[in-house]
Amino acid sequence: MPKCVVCKGYFEHGTQCPRCHTNNRTWLRWSRHDPVEQEGLSGLLAFTEPHGYLPLVVAVLATVVGLMSAFTLWHSITPGFRALALLVTPAGCLLSVQGIYEARMQIREKELLRQVRRRRPWELSAQAVTLLLPAVAGGFVLVFMLLLIKIDVFWEFVKWLVLTEAVETGETLPEKFLAVLPVTSMTAYVALAVTFTASSSLMLARGYIQRLNKVVPDPIYLQEGLLTKITQVEAERTLQRPAEMTILGGEKDASTRRWRWDEMERLDNGGIRLKATVGFTGEMATNPASTTRSPSQQVIYLVKANPWGRITQVTRGGI
Repeated sequence: MPKCVVCKGYFEHGTQCPRCHTNNRTWLRWSRHDPVEQEGLSGLLAFTEPHGYLPLVVAVLATVVGLMSAFTLWHSITPGFRALALLVTPAGCLLSVQGIYEARMQIREKELLRQVRRRRPWELSAQAVTLLLPAVAGGFVLVFMLLLIKIDVFWEFVKWLVLTEAVETGETLPEKFLAVLPVTSMTAYVALAVTFTASSSLMLARGYIQRLNKVVPDPIYLQEGLLTKITQVEAERTLQRPAEMTILGGEKDASTRRWRWDEMERLDNGGIRLKATVGFTGEMATNPASTTRSPSQQVIYLVKANPWGRITQVTRGGI
């Protein structure tokens, strides 16, 4: 059953969502015919094509470079660590591009929600993560190398852990650099290959999101009027308040239950908070000659909904 691109409501027939009344014709056409949406290997290839399949090329090159280095530059490192690096790096590259490809719609949702949600200091945009990943990996490798060169105890521990033969560090900086080069280069190989692949994949996801945003409507949390309307309908349905009430004896009371929505506030999570005053008005208010009378009263409800207009809390505020 297809899901509405605006409110995530399900619809069975046609292209109009019964929940928000959005025409999903463009979204259905996109999901059926865009190459990225075909899933499987063909979808992954279409996803990486704008960058010349760069994430997949990096995974292949990482395998080749790793095999070459394992018998040359890394010959002094234990076979177990060499095998681990050769296994983890290509697998990490492939998993990162596949994971970002599968999460492209979640990334889109998170990026759009940033426009209406209260931002936390530690939350980063996809663009910031794209730039920071290689920088953080490069900084980690540099700090690791400096620790090996400057702290003798740390270097002795690493030698005992990963090297198969004794290596003389030397006294000068070039000599120390050459001594730690095998360990540093293998660390850089793993960290930079995986993070570079992830960064490139995030750039591809952002490009895909920009293309998609141009052809489909904004999600409901960016359409404040629609979000308010859907939340009101959901609240009235949740509280099951019919327009006409049945009194004892099976007669119909002419009292009507009227909803008046007084306040609207956006929540930190991008959702919405509404205040409803529900009033009951008897027939005598409009027909003084009527013998049917029901007391007038008001009930206040505070309604909270998530960014998709789904009710999360209803609080009775007073009478």
